[in-house]
Amino acid sequence: MTVTGHRTGSSHALRPGTMAIAAAWLRLELRRRLRPLIVLALLVGLATATILTAVAGARRGESAIERLRAVTLPADAVVLPNDSAFDWNKIRALPGVAAVAGFAVAPFFVEELPGYAGYLPPADGEAMRTVERPVVLEGRLPDPSRADEVVISGRFSGSYGLGVGDALTFRLMTVAEAGNPNFDGVPHGPLVPARIVGVIRSPWYSDAVGGRGDMHPSAGLFAAHPKNFLGAGTYGFANALVRLDRGESGLPAFRKSLSEVTGRTDIEIWNGADNARRSQRVNTYESLALGVFALAALVAALVLVGQSVARYATANVSDLQVLRASGITTPQVMAAASAGPFLASVAGASAGVGGAVLGSLWMPIGAASLLEPAPGLDVDVLVLAVGWVIVPLLVLAGALAAARLAIAAARSEAPPRRSAVARAVARLGLPVPLVIGTRFALEPGRGRTSVPVRPALFGAVAGVLGVLASFTFAAGVADAAGNPARFGQTFQVATYFGEGGQDWAPAEQAMAVIARDPDVLSVNDARVSVAAAHTIPNPDTSADPNPGTGDNPSPDTGDGPNSDAGADPDPGTGDGPNFDADDVSVTVYSYHPVGAPFPVVLVSGRMPESSGEIVLAPTSARDLQAEVGSTVRLAGKTAPRDLRVTGIGFVPHGSHNDYDAGAWTSADGFRALFGADFKYHQSLIALRPGADMDALQVRLTTAVKAIKDGEKVAFGTQDPPTQLAEVQDMRILPLFLGGFLALLAVGAVGHALATAIRRRRHEIAVMRALGLTRTQSRWVVVTQASLLALVGLAFGVPLGLALGRTLWRVVADHTPLFYQPPIALWALLLVGPGALLVANLLAAWPSRLVTRFGVGQILRAE
Repeated sequence: MTVTGHRTGSSHALRPGTMAIAAAWLRLELRRRLRPLIVLALLVGLATATILTAVAGARRGESAIERLRAVTLPADAVVLPNDSAFDWNKIRALPGVAAVAGFAVAPFFVEELPGYAGYLPPADGEAMRTVERPVVLEGRLPDPSRADEVVISGRFSGSYGLGVGDALTFRLMTVAEAGNPNFDGVPHGPLVPARIVGVIRSPWYSDAVGGRGDMHPSAGLFAAHPKNFLGAGTYGFANALVRLDRGESGLPAFRKSLSEVTGRTDIEIWNGADNARRSQRVNTYESLALGVFALAALVAALVLVGQSVARYATANVSDLQVLRASGITTPQVMAAASAGPFLASVAGASAGVGGAVLGSLWMPIGAASLLEPAPGLDVDVLVLAVGWVIVPLLVLAGALAAARLAIAAARSEAPPRRSAVARAVARLGLPVPLVIGTRFALEPGRGRTSVPVRPALFGAVAGVLGVLASFTFAAGVADAAGNPARFGQTFQVATYFGEGGQDWAPAEQAMAVIARDPDVLSVNDARVSVAAAHTIPNPDTSADPNPGTGDNPSPDTGDGPNSDAGADPDPGTGDGPNFDADDVSVTVYSYHPVGAPFPVVLVSGRMPESSGEIVLAPTSARDLQAEVGSTVRLAGKTAPRDLRVTGIGFVPHGSHNDYDAGAWTSADGFRALFGADFKYHQSLIALRPGADMDALQVRLTTAVKAIKDGEKVAFGTQDPPTQLAEVQDMRILPLFLGGFLALLAVGAVGHALATAIRRRRHEIAVMRALGLTRTQSRWVVVTQASLLALVGLAFGVPLGLALGRTLWRVVADHTPLFYQPPIALWALLLVGPGALLVANLLAAWPSRLVTRFGVGQILRAE
């Protein structure tokens, strides 16, 4: 009992003794090693700030669109009837409709900004009030009763040099110009002085990735000059933003009610939540990439800072060993050796938290920054608090582990671990410098001569992997940026012949002339309209042995292109086909090549060949849960028809649809769905590679004008889809990630080379005494560095290529776009010589140092 009590008392008495020794040693360290501790604190602070900024920024970007929608009363639907006589009061009266905000589909111009054309001015006072009520980043909202107030989006000021308080002058069209569908010149309408009163942001009033910013006038401008936007005839029209009582869940009932009250199923409806989800996918990817960047920074910090901590703790253990004779215990040695790094880590973590708060000014990044409702400083308490606690604990754990290993190594008599490769090199009888350099690269040694071999090997592999993966990913981005066909856009020029079921220009004659031009590869006669669609899980074909083919149409069913049922003599009664609750809007393009086949990018399957077949774009196929072989039911102007899906492919990027949403039908299939009606009529013109665009347009315009009414044909070039800018915006993070991993490799390899020379100087001195020359000593270091680089290349090249392609595949599937395996040819050719060059540059100083060792002095000291 006495012995037990004595041991218990000694155990309790040890704790204050341990703390006292640690505190005393720390005071001594602060006097003699203050500079290394300050450097360590700075390293910890930089790493902490980088990691916490990235993690907090990823969380902020991930939630940006959700937080913006929570405070802005976003539109649940964008309704696009494109009808000058449309009665929006009927829509306001529908059950479940909370608010309707119209916008004119018309441009306005600014005298101070030549070439600038604003678009979609608010048409009533509901905009920015009951629907899409934006957050105000600066200034205030415009007064809807005034025509002279305007607000801008976040990027507008930086792009055009106009901000809150600046005056400007609107130039409107004349009434005749507004009523002319082919107007594309300088407007001559009234001048309206105005002033910028605010900077706003909401899901609708936000900047596009790659855009320059937008201007949004008060509803009072339209109220004062309606005919200068819509004209006096039947051409101009207003569409609307609609907010529903039940949000997205109320959309199916709204579609059905809209169809019943208008008698139309061809009214295009954008789902506001779908647009938010698409933005969320981009934000999620960027947040994930930022999270991976934070993880890479953490790994780099663990290797680089960890080596400094381990070196500091190990050196302290060596100094403290002389006190073992005075009775100092192992826990006391470990506590004293770790006290300095722990104190430095607390100071560094505190500075890093402050740096992360400052770094929030630049967060979130990319597309999420355009949707952040509260840009500026942000304090993510959870991330910062966890980081402030975890970082010092990690440093303390690393220091304690290093001290423990150093103590164990000092006591160990076990033989050092040998490398099979080094033994093989020795058995081959290769020169001594190669054998020693191989051992230095692959064998850690033991005790005071141990070297961090595995971190160096890991760093070399990670560096090569990161560089090659980032360049491979960048090659995919560059390929997509320079090749619109990856987004399914195989045409470069489009012509417009009419809309609303009426042509204003001679379409057939114009396309025949265009197709004969030697630089024209193909022309597609594209009629465009919108149908309501849903999937038929198990179609019952018993009533119709050949459903959806258009063969032998019954005159009273609306089947076939010549049916009179598609005209719907009383569209306002709802007698025509209506939306079902689970229907979605699908923009349908007719596939009708003039001359050579028109190129279409298909993900799978084939193009439709009969009136009973259809190709769906990827997003529409996903919304309909359809695939090749599925049957979908579409309702256009005629009775609903069942169509078999023969392929999944991209469609033209239009003003009312993305390239990944819509469908292709044959010309007969389009007529079977819509009769002679269409929303737009255009031709899509694919050019031969290398065609001179300017000369071609002059040539085509001249040739078409020779036709009667040919001057009414409107030519336009195809703008790239917005997703292209989003993809380009993604390129920066993988490059940063590759740079950070390259830094990891440089730090790990450089540390290993310098440490090996310092800790194994006795071994080198013995070799020098036995006849190793200075030149051979240099070759030892060169061999070590080159072998580390070769190991990095052997594993990093295939892994980097696979990782880069995998990341690009993920982006291609999420964007979506046509996946083409990227290859960074120059990176593949240069990564080998580059890695060897960097490794040997890192070896330059250690190899010079090894030739200057005082052999006799080292041997006497040892």
